[in-house]
Amino acid sequence: GFTIVPTITDGTDKLVLSGILGDTTQRANLISTITNLVRVNGFDGIDLDFENFAFVDGNTTWPTTAPLWTQFIKELSTALHAQNKILSITSPVAFDPATGKKGYYVYSWPAISNYIDRLRIMAYDYSVATAGPIGPINWTEAAVSYAASVISPSKIYIGIPAYGRDWVTNVSGICPADVAAIIKVGAKASTFVLRDAQNLAASYGATPTYNDQFAENTFSYQKTYVGTTSAGLATQCTASRTAWYQDAKS
Repeated sequence: GFTIVPTITDGTDKLVLSGILGDTTQRANLISTITNLVRVNGFDGIDLDFENFAFVDGNTTWPTTAPLWTQFIKELSTALHAQNKILSITSPVAFDPATGKKGYYVYSWPAISNYIDRLRIMAYDYSVATAGPIGPINWTEAAVSYAASVISPSKIYIGIPAYGRDWVTNVSGICPADVAAIIKVGAKASTFVLRDAQNLAASYGATPTYNDQFAENTFSYQKTYVGTTSAGLATQCTASRTAWYQDAKS
């Protein structure tokens, strides 16, 4: 009784996907491959989570890629709809150009609106490199509002973060060799699933607070790491850490 719409992700190198979309033969082969995948497996459709031309290629390439992407979606839509299959697109946020906030306009929401059945908005990953909200409400609302102005609201799905992030914001002392690479300011944040958020906070004696501006929870704590340096000498460091996450209220 479920509708099965698997997701295809893009793991290609820089400019590879845009090159495929810009080559008539390669684009046709890709469309045929996807359509056959759906048909042979009896899927109800397919979702495309193609992100590399947004995050890897660089935005200077977007004016060239955007029309190629639109043409690809148009042709794939024709092939899938001929078999009564669903075409879903997963996309990072975009915003009304009138606001001056462009977002990831390479996905061309207005241009593909008539060809797709679902637009799944990635309303998360707002803060990655530094501590902050995962998907602040005003940012999410702006993207959804714009989407609803260029595409039927019935096609819009909102992707929400079922995870939190935990950043190192300060370090004192010399960290042990086994954690030195990850326990430093600017290191990639650790992640946790939402069901663990309260326990994580409680384990360090922290009390999460709900931020009304962002509609998310945050807490800060300190953690000490004890061990040895690469030379075998005893050492320890204390890291200040800050976590953000969403809950049911968010």
